[in-house]
Amino acid sequence: MTESRFPIGADNWVHNTDEEIVGYIRFLRQSAADLQAHLGRLELLLIQRLEKRKARELQHPTLQVFLEYRTPQYDPAKLAPLAELVPPEDWAKAWHPGTTRHVPVPAGLDMRIAGGWGKRFGVDVAAVITAAQLPNTPRLVIKDKPGANKQATKEQEEV
Repeated sequence: MTESRFPIGADNWVHNTDEEIVGYIRFLRQSAADLQAHLGRLELLLIQRLEKRKARELQHPTLQVFLEYRTPQYDPAKLAPLAELVPPEDWAKAWHPGTTRHVPVPAGLDMRIAGGWGKRFGVDVAAVITAAQLPNTPRLVIKDKPGANKQATKEQEEV
């Protein structure tokens, strides 16, 4: 199937048969799936290269390219030993019991509070918190720099 056989204009499709239209839809869906798979492989390669260099940003003249890390998640079972290592009053500040409002919310620690315990209570507490942290993969963000399109059009006009 070629593009000349399947013109893109909305008015041009009225003369094609249903089978031709279905064939073109199938072709486009497969092409989109192939492109998505290729894009995923390239993004993974770029993420791996940036992480290998311990970089969070890539310098580019017209694009902002950076890795965005999500808030770390923790394994609740591995955080349980903290109850014995941390004073009860501090534990009570960070612990929230399970509740049910519209959906069930499991019991757990507020890590905004518990995250600082490693510095306050020493390396044993910090080791438990570090061991409980689940692996976190970054998200690759690529977007235009502000004003980059204006600069590109200005350069094209000068040529």
